Amino acid sequence: MFSYRKASFSNLVFAPPVERAVEFSPPGMDAASVARVLTLAADGKTVSAEAGDGFAEVAGRVNFRLVYTDREGRPAGADYNADFSLRVEGDIRATDSVQAWVTVLEADVAAGDELTLSAVIEVRAVAVRREEAEMLTDAERCYKTTQPVALPVLVAARSATFSLTDETEAG
Repeated sequence: MFSYRKASFSNLVFAPPVERAVEFSPPGMDAASVARVLTLAADGKTVSAEAGDGFAEVAGRVNFRLVYTDREGRPAGADYNADFSLRVEGDIRATDSVQAWVTVLEADVAAGDELTLSAVIEVRAVAVRREEAEMLTDAERCYKTTQPVALPVLVAARSATFSLTDETEAG
């Protein structure tokens, strides 16, 4: 009398954003050699995101680019990376596929005994959840109306990690 069919579809599950402070003290850089900080730029990226039950484990990197003048008035620059890992809580399952994005909200430099670079980051995570549901497709001897329904389906996703082995002078 009733006919059913399984339908597969994908849902996006957004976790609440998480803010975190990332600090880094460059090894071998003497704070006394920095006369004036001209600019500090920072950007973040996700290195990996793994799903767990109720959370996503996110690892990433903040890249600090510092331009300053030394005690002799000469301009100098430095480029540093600070790695971080954190947990984003949310309605995430271990079977979900997770993507995460890192945004730098604020960056600062402090000089005391040592130079400290800091950034406030915001991490957002979204999970792609694949689900199946049984749908009623036909009912005999019943009044019925039919209407097509579009179900979102993620066909494929890909991520790749690679390393650079050559360096070249620029400028």
